[in-house]
Amino acid sequence: MKQKHETARIDEKISSLRNEMKSEFAVMNYRFDSLDQRIPVIEEITALKIKIAEMEKKLAMV
Repeated sequence: MKQKHETARIDEKISSLRNEMKSEFAVMNYRFDSLDQRIPVIEEITALKIKIAEMEKKLAMV
């Protein structure tokens, strides 16, 4: 009988840890998805900054 309680307690702990890991993975996936969506915007901003710097150089030479 005692062994059944111990086994049930261990099973419960394993289940709890599984749920916790699933939750952590969901958070990580959300963060990666968010980063994937931001990368094109960051690339475009970087390209615009380069163009602005080039225009500033041309204006400085005039």
